[in-house]
Amino acid sequence: MRKISLFSLILFSSFVYAEPIEPSTPSGAIDSFNAYYGIEPTNSSNSTNTPINTPSSQNANENPLETSPIQSQNPQTSIQTNNTQNHPLLEQRKKRLLGVYGMGNIVESDAKLSIEGFATQTHNLEERPLGFGLQAGYLLNENHRIILGYEKSLKKNGFAYTSATLGYAFTPRLPNTSRWRALLGANAGLAFGKFDRGSFVVNNSAMDELSYTGITYGIKLGAIYESNYGELEFGVQSKRLDFGEEASKVLINDTQTGTKLDLSQTSSTGFFFGYNYLF
Repeated sequence: MRKISLFSLILFSSFVYAEPIEPSTPSGAIDSFNAYYGIEPTNSSNSTNTPINTPSSQNANENPLETSPIQSQNPQTSIQTNNTQNHPLLEQRKKRLLGVYGMGNIVESDAKLSIEGFATQTHNLEERPLGFGLQAGYLLNENHRIILGYEKSLKKNGFAYTSATLGYAFTPRLPNTSRWRALLGANAGLAFGKFDRGSFVVNNSAMDELSYTGITYGIKLGAIYESNYGELEFGVQSKRLDFGEEASKVLINDTQTGTKLDLSQTSSTGFFFGYNYLF
């Protein structure tokens, strides 16, 4: 009995103190062995911690700075697109101009009336007509522009005039502003004036209709406010209207008598306010 007990004790101690044996049997046999001796299976650290190297992961480990072309190029493309849209130097500059404006003027003239057989008389004429203007232009650059202008005064007391001019404007930006510009302009062209029949009466006899064709030249001073699609333009303008001389006839003592009305010394001064569309 002692020999059997000693043998059993030695056998039991060999299982307790034996070094662990690396499993080399199939997984089914290992599970049966663990179940027989009551050993709970544990996850191998090698299976969880050892990374599995694939060709793609090896390339990523070897070149950690290289990424997918889609990931690297898309952010740069979006940044370049935003810069292109917002960069002021790449925006298309609008160089053509169409404008309309209203005006109020004081028209004064030292008119000279000549009647056959009588001394020449000087009459100071003054009217305050309202009117409107149209203009088309081309912006040479930010500070210089060429303007074609047309103005028409509304008829008052039988008198009205129109003008067609070619002008130049200097438009420097005002200091410490982003949307304001000064307006310094000059223009010259043709002027057309008209007196209706009966507008000018001599000795209770009305003169016939008088139509004038002359020249005009003037200056314009003002300011320009820039908006997203155009400009607000306002200021004052003064021009010389050299209509020249026109002949007519009046009835004096039941006799048709020749007359002349000289409007060479005529001027117009007033204000204007309008809008320019740029395209």
